[in-house]
Amino acid sequence: MVLICMKKENVILRPIRTIILGVRCLRNPMKKMYLLLLMLCSSPVLMNAQMDKLRMGLTLQPFTLVEFNQGGNLRLGLQTRIAPRVFLHGEFGKYLDVLSFRVQDLKGYNWRAALQYNYSAFYYVSLAYFYKDHSYALEEEISINGVLSDKVQHLQKYSNAITIKWGRFSWMKKRKKFFTDWYMGAGLRLRHVRQSGLTLEEIQNLVRKNSWIYKPARKEGRIFSPEISFGFRIGWAVFKKE
Repeated sequence: MVLICMKKENVILRPIRTIILGVRCLRNPMKKMYLLLLMLCSSPVLMNAQMDKLRMGLTLQPFTLVEFNQGGNLRLGLQTRIAPRVFLHGEFGKYLDVLSFRVQDLKGYNWRAALQYNYSAFYYVSLAYFYKDHSYALEEEISINGVLSDKVQHLQKYSNAITIKWGRFSWMKKRKKFFTDWYMGAGLRLRHVRQSGLTLEEIQNLVRKNSWIYKPARKEGRIFSPEISFGFRIGWAVFKKE
């Protein structure tokens, strides 16, 4: 009975102490970040009962199988809890030529490593690093001085990206060991492109046959660009706390 009373008292007093400390910290901008972290970690409203049940899970990204841009890939992942509220998530993807309809000779792979913090029962933020190495060929139509010609361009691309992501986790109601994960993120990508088969003049005079790949992505060299990502995962809990 004493322990139960103490737990109830902690649940009641902890938010009150947080609010009192918050009022004191508002006058000091240097303490605002500390206040935010304290609220996320101590408030009973933000207890992560949903995601805290997951100990280890396997994930699949179904949308990457569809060739939205430059080839489809099969991407599988492993997610494991390394500390309360903290997960480590790794993914590996293999580009498959059978999933490609716009490009030819598709080859390569990608992988992603992310450190994830669950700040509530359903929502999380993560810091992710992404690497991609893939190659493919395109049949191009070129128009120079009104003369049309067809050529094949071969592209080899290496990409490094760092993103900050926000996502939502939820368990499936009828499939208790299955879960879903929606996320979106923003960051910076460094792309290194090697191409063969076309000259710079020919690249600048491409006809809009493959306009879904923007022209700077076909030039050789290093290119910095913003990284915007959206995704959806389906997961299965290998180990789950009931």
